[in-house]
Amino acid sequence: MKKQKAFTLSEVLITLVIIGVIAAITVPQLMANYRKQEVLSRLKKVYSSLYQAVKLAEIDKGIPFGSWDNVKKVESTDDWWNNNLGKYMPVQETTEVYSYTGSLNSTITPHKMYVFNDGTTMVRLYSHGMVGRLVLYVDVNGNKAPNVGGKDIFGFSVVKCEGGFKITGDTANTTTSCNDSYAREDLIRHCNAEYDHHPGYCTVLLMRDNWQFKDDYPAL
Repeated sequence: MKKQKAFTLSEVLITLVIIGVIAAITVPQLMANYRKQEVLSRLKKVYSSLYQAVKLAEIDKGIPFGSWDNVKKVESTDDWWNNNLGKYMPVQETTEVYSYTGSLNSTITPHKMYVFNDGTTMVRLYSHGMVGRLVLYVDVNGNKAPNVGGKDIFGFSVVKCEGGFKITGDTANTTTSCNDSYAREDLIRHCNAEYDHHPGYCTVLLMRDNWQFKDDYPAL
Protein backbone atom coordinates (compact mmCIF):
# COMPACT_ATOMS: atom_id res chain seq x y z
CA MET A 1 0.00 0.00 0.00
CA LYS A 2 1.37 3.36 -1.06
CA LYS A 3 1.91 5.77 1.80
CA GLN A 4 0.13 9.15 1.34
CA LYS A 5 2.07 12.28 2.06
CA ALA A 6 0.50 14.50 4.75
CA PHE A 7 0.65 18.28 4.97
CA THR A 8 3.31 19.62 7.25
CA LEU A 9 2.45 21.96 10.11
CA SER A 10 4.13 24.88 8.34
CA GLU A 11 2.07 24.30 5.19
CA VAL A 12 -1.16 24.26 7.22
CA LEU A 13 -0.19 27.46 9.02
CA ILE A 14 0.72 29.21 5.77
CA THR A 15 -2.65 28.20 4.28
CA LEU A 16 -4.52 29.54 7.32
CA VAL A 17 -2.61 32.80 7.14
CA ILE A 18 -3.50 33.19 3.44
CA ILE A 19 -7.17 32.49 4.18
CA GLY A 20 -7.10 35.01 7.02
CA VAL A 21 -5.54 37.70 4.83
CA ILE A 22 -8.11 37.14 2.07
CA ALA A 23 -10.96 37.27 4.61
CA ALA A 24 -9.60 40.46 6.16
CA ILE A 25 -9.59 42.08 2.73
CA THR A 26 -12.89 40.82 1.34
CA VAL A 27 -15.25 40.56 4.33
CA PRO A 28 -15.27 44.31 5.19
CA GLN A 29 -15.95 45.14 1.54
CA LEU A 30 -18.76 42.59 1.40
CA MET A 31 -20.28 44.03 4.56
CA ALA A 32 -19.99 47.58 3.22
CA ASN A 33 -21.68 46.57 -0.03
CA TYR A 34 -24.45 44.86 1.92
CA ARG A 35 -25.06 48.00 4.02
CA LYS A 36 -25.17 50.15 0.88
CA GLN A 37 -27.73 47.89 -0.74
CA GLU A 38 -29.82 47.85 2.43
CA VAL A 39 -29.82 51.66 2.57
CA LEU A 40 -30.77 51.92 -1.10
CA SER A 41 -33.50 49.30 -0.75
CA ARG A 42 -35.14 51.10 2.15
CA LEU A 43 -34.74 54.51 0.54
CA LYS A 44 -36.35 53.36 -2.69
CA LYS A 45 -39.14 51.75 -0.67
CA VAL A 46 -39.89 55.08 1.01
CA TYR A 47 -39.81 56.87 -2.34
CA SER A 48 -42.21 54.34 -3.87
CA SER A 49 -44.55 54.37 -0.85
CA LEU A 50 -44.63 58.16 -0.77
CA TYR A 51 -45.31 58.41 -4.49
CA GLN A 52 -48.13 55.86 -4.31
CA ALA A 53 -49.61 57.58 -1.26
CA VAL A 54 -49.78 60.95 -3.03
CA LYS A 55 -51.26 59.38 -6.17
CA LEU A 56 -53.92 57.48 -4.19
CA ALA A 57 -54.76 60.57 -2.16
CA GLU A 58 -55.14 62.62 -5.34
CA ILE A 59 -57.57 60.05 -6.72
CA ASP A 60 -59.46 59.76 -3.44
CA LYS A 61 -59.74 63.53 -2.94
CA GLY A 62 -60.37 64.27 -6.60
CA ILE A 63 -57.93 67.21 -6.61
CA PRO A 64 -54.20 67.47 -7.40
CA PHE A 65 -51.53 67.64 -4.72
CA GLY A 66 -50.92 71.38 -5.14
CA SER A 67 -54.55 72.12 -4.28
CA TRP A 68 -54.64 70.28 -0.96
CA ASP A 69 -55.44 72.30 2.15
CA ASN A 70 -52.85 73.32 4.73
CA VAL A 71 -49.80 72.37 2.70
CA LYS A 72 -48.17 75.56 3.97
CA LYS A 73 -48.70 74.59 7.62
CA VAL A 74 -47.78 70.91 7.74
CA GLU A 75 -45.76 71.37 10.93
CA SER A 76 -48.67 72.66 13.01
CA THR A 77 -51.09 69.74 13.24
CA ASP A 78 -51.61 66.04 12.69
CA ASP A 79 -54.78 66.73 10.72
CA TRP A 80 -52.94 67.34 7.45
CA TRP A 81 -51.14 63.99 7.62
CA ASN A 82 -54.19 62.05 8.74
CA ASN A 83 -56.46 63.60 6.11
CA ASN A 84 -54.04 63.26 3.22
CA LEU A 85 -51.24 60.68 3.41
CA GLY A 86 -51.75 58.91 6.73
CA LYS A 87 -54.30 56.40 5.51
CA TYR A 88 -51.95 55.30 2.71
CA MET A 89 -48.75 55.25 4.78
CA PRO A 90 -49.76 53.66 8.11
CA VAL A 91 -47.30 54.32 10.93
CA GLN A 92 -46.47 52.33 14.03
CA GLU A 93 -45.84 55.35 16.22
CA THR A 94 -45.97 59.16 16.11
CA THR A 95 -43.76 61.37 18.25
CA GLU A 96 -42.25 64.86 18.28
CA VAL A 97 -38.65 65.98 17.87
CA TYR A 98 -37.14 69.43 18.28
CA SER A 99 -34.02 68.85 16.23
CA TYR A 100 -32.93 66.53 13.46
CA THR A 101 -29.61 65.71 11.84
CA GLY A 102 -28.82 67.69 8.72
CA SER A 103 -29.06 71.43 8.18
CA LEU A 104 -32.22 71.61 10.33
CA ASN A 105 -31.88 72.63 13.98
CA SER A 106 -35.18 73.87 15.34
CA THR A 107 -35.63 74.50 19.06
CA ILE A 108 -38.93 76.37 18.75
CA THR A 109 -41.43 74.30 16.80
CA PRO A 110 -41.47 70.52 17.29
CA HIS A 111 -41.62 68.41 14.15
CA LYS A 112 -43.71 65.28 13.80
CA MET A 113 -41.76 62.04 13.45
CA TYR A 114 -43.48 58.95 12.09
CA VAL A 115 -42.10 55.48 12.82
CA PHE A 116 -42.93 52.78 10.27
CA ASN A 117 -43.11 49.04 10.84
CA ASP A 118 -39.68 48.33 9.34
CA GLY A 119 -37.98 50.84 11.68
CA THR A 120 -37.71 53.62 9.12
CA THR A 121 -38.57 57.04 10.51
CA MET A 122 -39.86 60.09 8.67
CA VAL A 123 -39.83 63.67 9.94
CA ARG A 124 -42.19 66.22 8.42
CA LEU A 125 -40.54 69.62 8.03
CA TYR A 126 -41.53 73.12 7.09
CA SER A 127 -42.60 73.79 3.52
CA HIS A 128 -40.87 77.22 3.45
CA GLY A 129 -44.24 78.85 2.92
CA MET A 130 -44.58 77.48 -0.60
CA VAL A 131 -47.97 76.16 -1.62
CA GLY A 132 -47.61 72.70 -3.11
CA ARG A 133 -44.31 71.73 -1.48
CA LEU A 134 -43.91 69.14 1.27
CA VAL A 135 -40.46 68.51 2.76
CA LEU A 136 -39.56 65.30 4.59
CA TYR A 137 -36.45 63.79 6.15
CA VAL A 138 -36.14 60.00 6.24
CA ASP A 139 -33.88 57.90 8.45
CA VAL A 140 -33.71 54.46 6.86
CA ASN A 141 -32.68 52.70 10.08
CA GLY A 142 -34.46 54.82 12.69
CA ASN A 143 -32.48 55.72 15.79
CA LYS A 144 -29.61 53.38 14.98
CA ALA A 145 -26.19 54.85 14.24
CA PRO A 146 -24.76 56.73 12.48
CA ASN A 147 -27.73 59.16 12.15
CA VAL A 148 -25.81 61.26 9.63
CA GLY A 149 -27.11 63.01 6.54
CA GLY A 150 -26.20 61.12 3.37
CA LYS A 151 -25.41 57.91 5.25
CA ASP A 152 -28.74 56.90 6.74
CA ILE A 153 -30.67 60.19 6.68
CA PHE A 154 -31.99 61.57 3.39
CA GLY A 155 -34.37 64.30 2.30
CA PHE A 156 -37.41 64.19 0.03
CA SER A 157 -39.51 67.01 -1.35
CA VAL A 158 -42.95 66.55 -2.90
CA VAL A 159 -43.52 69.50 -5.24
CA LYS A 160 -46.37 70.67 -7.42
CA CYS A 161 -45.46 70.50 -11.10
CA GLU A 162 -47.31 71.22 -14.29
CA GLY A 163 -49.67 68.34 -14.87
CA GLY A 164 -49.16 66.79 -11.43
CA PHE A 165 -46.40 66.44 -8.86
CA LYS A 166 -42.84 65.20 -8.55
CA ILE A 167 -40.82 63.71 -5.70
CA THR A 168 -37.28 65.04 -5.59
CA GLY A 169 -34.47 65.23 -3.07
CA ASP A 170 -34.22 69.00 -3.35
CA THR A 171 -35.08 69.96 0.23
CA ALA A 172 -32.80 73.03 0.28
CA ASN A 173 -34.38 75.00 -2.55
CA THR A 174 -37.00 77.42 -1.23
CA THR A 175 -38.95 77.36 -4.48
CA THR A 176 -40.92 74.56 -6.07
CA SER A 177 -38.27 72.97 -8.26
CA CYS A 178 -39.48 70.27 -10.65
CA ASN A 179 -36.24 70.00 -12.59
CA ASP A 180 -32.88 68.68 -11.43
CA SER A 181 -30.67 71.53 -12.60
CA TYR A 182 -27.69 71.00 -10.30
CA ALA A 183 -24.26 70.31 -11.72
CA ARG A 184 -22.89 66.99 -10.53
CA GLU A 185 -19.86 68.58 -8.88
CA ASP A 186 -22.19 70.85 -6.90
CA LEU A 187 -24.21 67.87 -5.68
CA ILE A 188 -21.04 66.08 -4.59
CA ARG A 189 -19.78 69.17 -2.78
CA HIS A 190 -23.06 69.80 -0.96
CA CYS A 191 -23.51 66.13 -0.07
CA ASN A 192 -20.04 66.10 1.48
CA ALA A 193 -20.41 66.13 5.26
CA GLU A 194 -17.36 68.36 5.67
CA TYR A 195 -18.82 71.01 3.36
CA ASP A 196 -22.57 71.29 3.79
CA HIS A 197 -23.90 68.06 5.27
CA HIS A 198 -27.34 68.41 3.69
CA PRO A 199 -29.12 65.07 3.14
CA GLY A 200 -31.36 66.43 0.39
CA TYR A 201 -28.42 66.93 -1.96
CA CYS A 202 -27.35 63.34 -1.31
CA THR A 203 -30.81 62.13 -2.32
CA VAL A 204 -30.66 64.14 -5.55
CA LEU A 205 -27.24 62.65 -6.28
CA LEU A 206 -28.46 59.08 -5.74
CA MET A 207 -31.52 59.67 -7.92
CA ARG A 208 -29.32 61.21 -10.60
CA ASP A 209 -27.14 58.07 -10.49
CA ASN A 210 -30.15 55.75 -10.85
CA TRP A 211 -30.18 54.84 -7.15
CA GLN A 212 -26.55 53.78 -6.98
CA PHE A 213 -23.64 54.67 -4.71
CA LYS A 214 -21.06 55.62 -7.30
CA ASP A 215 -17.35 55.61 -6.43
CA ASP A 216 -17.33 59.39 -5.99
CA TYR A 217 -20.30 59.45 -3.59
CA PRO A 218 -18.88 61.56 -0.74
CA ALA A 219 -20.94 60.78 2.35
CA LEU A 220 -20.08 57.14 2.99
